[in-house]
Amino acid sequence: MISVITICKNEAAHISQTIESVISQSYSDVEYIVIDGGSTDGTVDIIKSYSDKISYFVSEPDNGIYDALNKGLLAAHGEVIGTMNGGDFYEPGALQTVWNSYLENPDSNILYGDLNFIYDDGTSENFIAGDDLSRLPYGSINLGHVACFVTADTYIEQGLFNTAYKIAGDYDFLLRCYVNGKKFHHIRSTLSNYRVNGVSSTNHVLTFQETCAIALVYAKDEAMRSEIREGIANLYKERFLS
Repeated sequence: MISVITICKNEAAHISQTIESVISQSYSDVEYIVIDGGSTDGTVDIIKSYSDKISYFVSEPDNGIYDALNKGLLAAHGEVIGTMNGGDFYEPGALQTVWNSYLENPDSNILYGDLNFIYDDGTSENFIAGDDLSRLPYGSINLGHVACFVTADTYIEQGLFNTAYKIAGDYDFLLRCYVNGKKFHHIRSTLSNYRVNGVSSTNHVLTFQETCAIALVYAKDEAMRSEIREGIANLYKERFLS
């Protein structure tokens, strides 16, 4: 079974698309968990209209993205767990592709695929995740959390998301897994669509600050720490100041 966790707050404009993308999957052994942060715009009513398709739902204030995700993880029972924000949506057949890959690669801890960036103007851009993750400890993130599926055993071994982070807690978790020798498997298929209007996609300064702080936590020595600081600073300049 695959557990899918959707976290959301005030996503009335897009939450139906998110839910429909999960419940319309050809793979049917899905536990669907929705964690709402106390929406006031009608999101809750929309979610409740799908109550017969949702395994677990709660709407209450939380302490941010990763607190909400942790609530979902604690409620999950699937062998494989995917997480997504309200507004994001899966490609048709994505969960069947993930499940097939899980069966074919039973020693993998994290299965990750490619994704589309969806922009406010209606355009999209395909993002091909990387096979080589060796630069992950240096803040170079070449895979997207909305296209990542983690085995339940991995969460048990590695722990939940660190709620001290507001934006980059998913990077912290992935890096924790990487440095602890967990196995990543790249599914060469577009699995998900990521709407570029969330917290991490609009708050660039905090994203880079947290990414740098996390990378430094796991750095082996001062030389590596210096390379991390310089590399992330240059990446920020290249993307936003050039």
